[in-house]
Amino acid sequence: MITHPGYCDLELYRDSSYNCQRVQELDVLCDERILHFIKEHHIELVHY
Repeated sequence: MITHPGYCDLELYRDSSYNCQRVQELDVLCDERILHFIKEHHIELVHY
C-alpha cells in the first residue's frame, strides 16, 4: 500500500489533483486504532 499523507496548503490545493486526500490519509495513519493494528499484526512500515 502506498500513501502520500500530508497537509494541504493553498499551493497544493491549486496545483494537485491529489490534495484533500493527503489530509484524509494523514488522519487515518495517525489514528490510534491504526497504530495499534500495525503493532498487533507486526506490520513493517517502510519508505521508498
